[in-house]
Amino acid sequence: MLEDDKFRLKNIDVDCKRLWKAVVLQIILDIYSFKKEFSKNLSLSQKESFKNKRKAEFFLNSADFDIICEYANLDPNFIRENKEKIYQRIIKTKIK
Repeated sequence: MLEDDKFRLKNIDVDCKRLWKAVVLQIILDIYSFKKEFSKNLSLSQKESFKNKRKAEFFLNSADFDIICEYANLDPNFIRENKEKIYQRIIKTKIK
């Protein structure tokens, strides 16, 4: 294998980990992005947000989430236990 090929493979691996980390972050954002209580008066987009929140909460506790964390080189239990802190850091980062 040429040195160039090794470099490309390393970059692909790094890019894949970034992609899976972005998926994990999106799951956390989906969980915390819906603030209002569910009621019959919600707009269609609010109902969709509420559905996404519920799906994300369910997914966070699935075996598939564990696999995604493995791909991202993250500890799924750490993510589950610290999801609110992670969300707060995401929000602070976006504000800056």
